[in-house]
Amino acid sequence: AVFANIHRSLAECPDTGIFDWSNTYCCPDTCGTCGGDGCHLRPGGATSCCTSRITETCDVANLPCIAIEMAPPTSECPDGSIPDGYDEKCCPESCGTCGGYGCDKRPGGAAACCTSTVYTLCSTGTLPCLKDSVA
Repeated sequence: AVFANIHRSLAECPDTGIFDWSNTYCCPDTCGTCGGDGCHLRPGGATSCCTSRITETCDVANLPCIAIEMAPPTSECPDGSIPDGYDEKCCPESCGTCGGYGCDKRPGGAAACCTSTVYTLCSTGTLPCLKDSVA
C-alpha cells in the first residue's frame, strides 16, 4: 500500500501491512489497528502491534516496520519513554504511541500522551518532553 500525506512525500507499507495514525509505522493487518491504546492486547501482541517496539525501516525488515524513507528515530528520549511520529517529543512508554489522534484516551491520558502543548526539555527529566536537540 502507498499513502501520501502532508508530512512526508510518499510512505510505503508492505502489502499485508496497515499504517498507524501518522502513516509512519506499518503493522501486520492482523493487528486491526497499528499502535495506540490496547495495542499489546491485539493478535500479535506488543511486538507486532505497538509502534514503540518498531525500530527498523520497511526496506530492511519484515512487518512490523517504519514506513518512511529515512533512518529510524535516534532515541534521545529518556529511558522508559518513546518518541512521537515526528521524532521531536517523548512520552512515557505506557502510552503505546506518543501524541496524535486519541492520545487523551491512552493510559496516562492527555497529560502523559498528548504533545501539542509540550515545551519542557527532556533534560529536565519531565515527561512528556521536547527532545533537547529539537529546541
